[in-house]
Amino acid sequence: MEKLNAHTSELMDKRFGHDTLIALATVDGTVPNVRAVNGYYENGSFYVITDARSGKMAQLRSNPSAAICGDWFTAHGIGENLGWIRNPENAELAERLRNAFAEWYDNGHTNEEDENTVILRLRLTDGILFHHGTRYEIDFYGVNMPDVYTTCPTFENDRYRIRFLAAEDCADLLKVYSDRKAVPFFNSDNCNGDDFYYTTEERMRQAIDFWFWEYSRRGFVRWSIADKRSGEVVGTIELFRRIAEDFFTDCGLLRLDLHSDYETESEIMEILALIVPPSFEMFSCGMVATKAVPEAVERRLALSRMGFVPSPEKVIGHDGTEYGDYFVCIK
Repeated sequence: MEKLNAHTSELMDKRFGHDTLIALATVDGTVPNVRAVNGYYENGSFYVITDARSGKMAQLRSNPSAAICGDWFTAHGIGENLGWIRNPENAELAERLRNAFAEWYDNGHTNEEDENTVILRLRLTDGILFHHGTRYEIDFYGVNMPDVYTTCPTFENDRYRIRFLAAEDCADLLKVYSDRKAVPFFNSDNCNGDDFYYTTEERMRQAIDFWFWEYSRRGFVRWSIADKRSGEVVGTIELFRRIAEDFFTDCGLLRLDLHSDYETESEIMEILALIVPPSFEMFSCGMVATKAVPEAVERRLALSRMGFVPSPEKVIGHDGTEYGDYFVCIK
């Protein structure tokens, strides 16, 4: 498989850089669903105008993994809701889509006044293109993903918004890290004895400052998890690409810290569905791993449903300590 290059990029532009009918497949639990949609291709992604309340959007919120097929091309990708078509940040893209779909756009099918009229982006990860008898296996990873340490992306669905940590999160995060019921589920492996149990605002601010410092030196990224219903930050996610001499190398190591009220299978799945699929591309890794101790029953159930499997392998710490209870998801 080769990276998208000048030649395959030109082929994709010519074949799909206009109004194109494609089959879009999503997953509802374990049941696949497919439908025909009008799509427009640009720079490694297909764009679709749709209703935020549609079945496909509901399915992509739960599991953003998708597949497409059309005109001698098949691919996998990740579905992202870019929001209302008239949002200011969508203005330039929206105009290109109106031009691409001009033949049918004003026939009453699309109502831009309705804020449920959104742009769906299908960011391709890999695909197979046939052209004049030649098969091209294309790796789209990295085409549209900025350096996570330069521009930290935000991920959201109807329930949660996962965005870069902010100093203003301190008060909410103190509720998380002072939650005695939550602390046993935090991953403190290889953290120099820090158990992440913080009971003062000063200690919480010190941790946040340290997380900012690690980001500045490209050590790891720490996102805050905001509950859209309450408006509160209810946890954090840490991710970094681990290179080591043990099994967990070329690995996106994910730490998920949640308030105990959110330590349920359904809530964890909603959160992981946002962050796990793009992790492979963000951190250029072939595997994502996260720890779930035996007592974390709900977390283990969520991981299993997300395609993670328990690993017998150990993370070897910087001092030689071995850490277990890891689950892995392979790209």
